Order: sequence, then structure tokens, then C-alpha cells
Amino acid sequence: MKTVTVTHYKMNYGAVLQAYALQQQLQKLGVKDELLDLKVRHKFFNKVKFNKHMPGNVYGNMLSLLHILPTKKRLNRFRDFIEKNIIMTRCYGTSEEIVKNPPVADAYITGSDQMFNTYWGIKPERFLRFGSKETNRISYASSMGGVAVQDKYLDEFISAIKAYSFLSVREESSANYISKLCSVTCSTNIDPALLLNKEEWSKLASGSKLSPSVTRGKYILVYPLLENPLLSDVLTVIKKETGYKVIVINPHPVCCIKGGRVVKDAGPF
Repeated sequence: MKTVTVTHYKMNYGAVLQAYALQQQLQKLGVKDELLDLKVRHKFFNKVKFNKHMPGNVYGNMLSLLHILPTKKRLNRFRDFIEKNIIMTRCYGTSEEIVKNPPVADAYITGSDQMFNTYWGIKPERFLRFGSKETNRISYASSMGGVAVQDKYLDEFISAIKAYSFLSVREESSANYISKLCSVTCSTNIDPALLLNKEEWSKLASGSKLSPSVTRGKYILVYPLLENPLLSDVLTVIKKETGYKVIVINPHPVCCIKGGRVVKDAGPF
């Protein structure tokens, strides 16, 4: 059986690792899976316009320029991971190209990680609106990001969801919402990253590129997805109680965690 999975996999730790894990799990089941490759360009700098956001964008670009070397190194490590570990379709330049010349498969799969989020509209690749109508469409643990669909997309969302042969999402609130809105059966499943066990992830991991003096002894590893002053307060308490040092993986120019070693060029390995 051949499948094509559509999900996030670009330059984000969680996105790349969940994409890898879902494909690995499918391969264990004897399925030949390929991940849809839609070209996405990484933006190093924000566009600067004469509006209220201009000072913040200029300041952000200055910080990005100062960290451009670790950023490029990190992106190269992401590309290396994807090239070595994820089987891809041919590269598509646009959504329209996917609709005109879709990949052929026995089933299309919507993966996890914000795929049912309508903030970007009803993109054909996100909702599998391409290829033969006879091809089964499956959603595995898709996340909506927020519960409610914007009114202007409601009809299109319902139509797209009803075309699926099987539906599952990541959050129970989303499952209840979709079931009621679209009059379909929608279940919940765990994030694909949790489908693989500790041993499988450990085999994949490479050794740290940090010097032994940094990683020697016990430490707290922090990945701050969102800026929150409470996180720094909690870390201060844990550091005091344990005596452990802190290593922060933070690809952004500004780090909200103080008093720890910040790593800006870590790749998925």
C-alpha cells in the first residue's frame, strides 16, 4: 500500500520530529509512505513598512542579522536531517501545482500539527483537496490550533471534512466540535512523536556538539515555545532546589530565559 502524508516538516523541531515519527510508524505497518514536499522559503528578515510595527520589525531584523550565522547552521542541520531520514515526493512549488498534477497513492493522510487550523484558509494540501475522489482520505491526530472555524470558511471546511474516510484529531475539544459541526465521527489520537519509544529516539540522536564542559553533569534542558515570565520563575526555583545548570534550545534572536547556556544552532539530531 502506498500513502502520501501532508504535514508540517519545515525548520521546526516538533514539526520535523512528528513528521518523521508518523512515517516510521507507517513503515512498520508495511506501508510505503512519502511526505508531500511543498517548497517553503525561510524568511531571515521581516518586511519593514511605515506603520506602528516598523520600530519592532527594524529592531528584530537587527537582532536577526547578529545571529545569522547560527541560524544558517541550524537550517542546514534541519535540511540534513530531512534528506537523510524522511522519504519525500517530488518537490511542488505551489498549491495549484499539487492540484493540477497530484501524487498518486492508495490513501492520502493529513498528519498532525496545526493542519486543520483555518487561519491560513482552506488550503488544498492541508485538507487533501487534490487527487482522485476515489482515494481514501485519512486524518491522523490533526490539530486545529483553536477550536472554532472562522465563519467565512465554515461551508468549505464542512465540505472538506466530509470527504474524509476516517477522522482523528489531537484534542478532545476539537473532536467534539468537528463531530457536531460536520455530523461525522471524529476520534482522538496522540501526537505522532509519541508513537516512537525512548529507544527508537535514542538510536536516532547524535552526540551533542557542545563542549564536554557544558554538558558534563546533570542539567535542565529547556525549549521555550512561547515567552512566559512564569517559566523563568519556575526555573529559578528548580535550579535552587537541584543545583543543576540550565541549557536552553532557543532558535529566536531573543531568549526569555536568563542565567542559562543558550544554543541557537541545534538541529533535530
